[in-house]
Amino acid sequence: FYIILKTISFQGKRILIDEIEIGIHHSKLKNFWINILQVCKELKVQLFATTHSKECSEAFVEAAKDLDINSQNELRLIELYQSKEIVYSGTITGIDNIEYSVKNLPIKKENIYG
Repeated sequence: FYIILKTISFQGKRILIDEIEIGIHHSKLKNFWINILQVCKELKVQLFATTHSKECSEAFVEAAKDLDINSQNELRLIELYQSKEIVYSGTITGIDNIEYSVKNLPIKKENIYG
């Protein structure tokens, strides 16, 4: 509820929420994502959300599948992972690519969720 209220106050702007899943039961994550994505779309809020939770990422994918194709095309997943001293990042677009990325390990085979 707090996140939705904050989103309303950022109409037409950007909002960054670190560890977005904190305080949300895993069984409610998909519904949460559906609501937050719809509110952001309606209010023209660009949401940047971070998570280390695989369940949260999977719920994001499932919620995104329920969106119309135009909304799906606006989504991006940015993965960051570290191997020794090097930090890698990748931007993934397209719901099928995002789903594949969430369900599989990155190219370097590190588990970014744990």
